[in-house]
Amino acid sequence: MDDRVRSLWAKWKTTPLTYGSQTMFIAPRRFNDLNQTRGGRFYGAWTNMRKVERLECKIEGKPVGEVDVSGMHLTLLCSITGEIPFKTRFKDAYECGYENRDHIKAIINETIGAGTPRHYTRGGLAKHAGLSQEQFTHIRKNYITPKFKCLHYLEKGKLDGLSLMYHESEIMMRVVEHSKIPIFILHDCLICKQGEELDVGKMMQDVYANYCKEHGWTPVAPAFSIERKGGEKHLVSGRRHP
Repeated sequence: MDDRVRSLWAKWKTTPLTYGSQTMFIAPRRFNDLNQTRGGRFYGAWTNMRKVERLECKIEGKPVGEVDVSGMHLTLLCSITGEIPFKTRFKDAYECGYENRDHIKAIINETIGAGTPRHYTRGGLAKHAGLSQEQFTHIRKNYITPKFKCLHYLEKGKLDGLSLMYHESEIMMRVVEHSKIPIFILHDCLICKQGEELDVGKMMQDVYANYCKEHGWTPVAPAFSIERKGGEKHLVSGRRHP
């Protein structure tokens, strides 16, 4: 465990996430290689909870909200490759003219996970989304391939789901490290007190853009959603950077 993780645990312990009588502030960071450049997500009690339970949690006795990045891995892949398909402003990274978002999301994330643009056979995510092989092929050929040229740059072990997961985790860590308010990391999502979600989302956008600039990538401001217990999901636009 490195000093950054210890620092986050100390920060979380000061204002822990609570669920009933349960207090949560410890979440180990797990990598998928010895060099610690692949994977790197945090896994704790709150990351294993169902969303309906997690949205019942509190911070300092106040209810929480979740800030969920729309297509973090896809957005990162666009920034890294410079292949930006987004309009000046966009509310969904997966938007490509096809009516079923779940189908698009399943195929794209399955392709990123496979680490190759030559992903022609439906896997578990596509099957779970209810796609037949014929639908998979049709959507991939006519909607995904023409718009998301960033997928052509995928390479197993170099630019794939686990490498993107590392950058996702680094960005989310920076948000928490730079923040003066309590924020908890849930993969590509941030948990904070209700009323602070928009500020947290905008902070994430700024951190993301600066991270891209440091690496020489094309910066964008990722789209995100805000969700609370019993409330409708609120979408916040992302945007291209000038």
